[in-house]
Amino acid sequence: MLKNHLLNEIRNNYTALEKNYELAQEMTEQLYRAIDSLPEQKKAVCLYKLKDSLSNQEIAEKMQISIPTVKTHYSQAIKLLREHFDKLLILLLSSLFP
Repeated sequence: MLKNHLLNEIRNNYTALEKNYELAQEMTEQLYRAIDSLPEQKKAVCLYKLKDSLSNQEIAEKMQISIPTVKTHYSQAIKLLREHFDKLLILLLSSLFP
C-alpha cells in the first residue's frame, strides 16, 4: 500500500512539474512575441539584455548609442511589455469570468 501511495505521489508530482514546464515555455514564447512587436531599438536592447546578458555598457558599444539611451530604451520597453501583459491578463480574466 505504501509503495502504491509513493508511486502515485511521484506520478502526480511529475505531472505537475510537466504542466509547469509547459506553462513556462508558453509564457516565454509570449514574452518573445511581445518583444518582437516592440520598436526596433527597444527590441534590440531587450534581446541583448535577455538573450545575450549584455551590460548597458556593452549594449551601448554594440549599438553605438549612449548608456543613458540604452537605459531609456530598456525602461520604455519594459513599460510597453507590462502594458501588453496587463491587457492580455484582462482579456484572459474577462473570458474566464464573463
